[in-house]
Amino acid sequence: MISDDINAISRMLAVQILYSRQLSKNVDLNDLIERISCDQDSECELEYNNDLLIKLLSYNDNNEVLSRELIKKHLKPTWNIDRLDKILYINILLAIAEMSYVEKNKINKNDILNHYVTIAHMFLDEKEVRFVKSILQNIWNYLK
Repeated sequence: MISDDINAISRMLAVQILYSRQLSKNVDLNDLIERISCDQDSECELEYNNDLLIKLLSYNDNNEVLSRELIKKHLKPTWNIDRLDKILYINILLAIAEMSYVEKNKINKNDILNHYVTIAHMFLDEKEVRFVKSILQNIWNYLK
């Protein structure tokens, strides 16, 4: 069984990779994974769940348009998805990716929400964290 710490590292790597891809669209995914998961001396000592990382990134690559529409559906009509903070948006995208295969992995809904709220706490202010939590709860209820 893979420890939760290793999964948490995989989620953080996914956030970093998607954020990097937002900045430079033509970067090879495998190259990005290697660069972000290795230290400056190119020694890869960071332990992470590669399966989870690849599932999150692959789901996002294949379903970002659908995920984007799902996010839009849960925004107030006066909100513009393109004006959301990039880290906030990426955090929600990855949570949707993980929710999409939750039944196969028997992951508790609250665990997923808590993981992504914890990530939000690292990058966002309290108001944005509450927004992430609220929208993720609404999306989860919609997907049930």
